[in-house]
Amino acid sequence: MSGAVDVMKVDHRKEPHYRAKKGSLDYLTVPPMDFLKIDGMGDPNTSEEYWDSLGALYPLAYRIKFFSKIELGRDYVVIP
Repeated sequence: MSGAVDVMKVDHRKEPHYRAKKGSLDYLTVPPMDFLKIDGMGDPNTSEEYWDSLGALYPLAYRIKFFSKIELGRDYVVIP
């Protein structure tokens, strides 16, 4: 399947397992999900390696997102 397709966009930030509520403790069963991630140490506000990694990760994340939308008919929000 190729070309533009109307699909519903998934936004995992709106799912209850993404955000914790201040002042409460909840036990959740988080469904299996695939992620791209950067693994490292240090302060992300001052680490040049962190920003270099983000510079490589985000273009890849968006390329996969658009492939998924166009070729698979599945759209989602790229979350932080």
